Amino acid sequence: MSRKEGHKGEDLACEILEKDGYQILARNYRSRFGEIDIVARKTKTICFVEVKYKQNQGFGLPQEAVTKKKLDKIFKTAKFYLYENDFSDNQDWQIDVLAINKNTSDYDFFENVYVER
Repeated sequence: MSRKEGHKGEDLACEILEKDGYQILARNYRSRFGEIDIVARKTKTICFVEVKYKQNQGFGLPQEAVTKKKLDKIFKTAKFYLYENDFSDNQDWQIDVLAINKNTSDYDFFENVYVER
């Protein structure tokens, strides 16, 4: 997928989240650990959202592209974001996946997909 298509998917994801009451805090946040597509806040919870924007299911569902290794990178990056932005240790936060069908704009939203072990 081209960078331009990726941005289109993230733009659509931001629209979906904002309609659902999320406040977008950052896009494409990068640290030495990795990248997070969208950082948002809903009520008091900081949400780190991985966006998957796919045309077809030839290689599986969009959400299936989010591997354990990818979630581990998001987790480390999220912890760094919280530290870098002076959030307290007891700040509520979670990792979510927003899987969007490129052809139909239908989507599935998976909340709190990662549990620290």
